[in-house]
Amino acid sequence: MYLPKSEKELKVIKALMEYPDRDWGLNDIVEESEVSKTTVWRSVNRLEERNYVFTSEVGKSKLVKVKNRKVLKRILKASRAEIDELEEAAKRFVEEIQKFEEVKKCVLFGSVARGTADLNSDIDILILLQGRDEKTEDEISQIAEKISSEESVRIMPDLMEKERFELMEKHEDGFAENIKEEGITLYEEDNNE
Repeated sequence: MYLPKSEKELKVIKALMEYPDRDWGLNDIVEESEVSKTTVWRSVNRLEERNYVFTSEVGKSKLVKVKNRKVLKRILKASRAEIDELEEAAKRFVEEIQKFEEVKKCVLFGSVARGTADLNSDIDILILLQGRDEKTEDEISQIAEKISSEESVRIMPDLMEKERFELMEKHEDGFAENIKEEGITLYEEDNNE
């Protein structure tokens, strides 16, 4: 089965499938998918080569319409299955590291959290710690490496002191804002214990 070459190509397919009966201009796809015009153009050409979309010229504009909904749905479903595998690996990792008392919160972010990942995507996990302990950090890294190897994925732990992250949130830091918008909390210590 055809699989998208990249996360961006998957975004193009998702955009087209939002309104499969629509005649899309390239600029419309760019706006909907938030992908560059060059990438949209290449993706449309690849989809057209496989007979998944029709293209037509109206004046100087190229219009695109979904031809084979069934196949594009399967592609999206397959990509969802890939994302589910990555999420499961992330959950397994978090289950193993929450035993450390320094670990206060774990947040999945990046393409896996957005639902735009493929099997080549990193699994980005922000781990908020109470204080810094080199031994604990080394053990967390070793667990990430072990699960990455066993699951054939790349878990990328981003270790940070909880207080530092809270300060970043207070100052509306871009990274902290991104975590708030797209992050999925996989673990948070219950403060009532």
